[in-house]
Amino acid sequence: MNRLREARRELQAVQIDDLNDYQRGVVVLSGLGCGLVTLVTDAALVVVATRAIRRGWRQRQLGPARAVAAGLAPAWGWAAGLIAAQAAAGTGAMWVVDRQLAAHPEPSGSPGSPAPG
Repeated sequence: MNRLREARRELQAVQIDDLNDYQRGVVVLSGLGCGLVTLVTDAALVVVATRAIRRGWRQRQLGPARAVAAGLAPAWGWAAGLIAAQAAAGTGAMWVVDRQLAAHPEPSGSPGSPAPG
C-alpha cells in the first residue's frame, strides 16, 4: 500500500513539473481555494456536532432515544448541506483547473513541451 502511494505521488509530481508557470499557479490556487472551503466546512461540522451533543445532553432525562433524536434532528440537515458544499467545492476546483488549463494551452515552443517531430 505504501509503494502505491509513493508511485502515485511521483506521478503527480511529474505531471505538475510538466506544467508551465501559469498552469501550476492555477492548480495551486484552486487547491488553496478548495482547502479553505474544506477548513470552513469542517469547522462548521464541528459546531453542528457540538450543538447536537449539547442539545442531546439537555434532553437526557427523557431517555436515551429521545435525547439522541433531539440532538440529531436539526443536525442531519446541516451536516448533509455542509458535506454537499464540501463536495461541490472539490468538484468546482477541478472544473476551474480543467477550464483554465484548456483556455491556456501550453505553447509548442516552450521549454516544458516535447519537441515536435
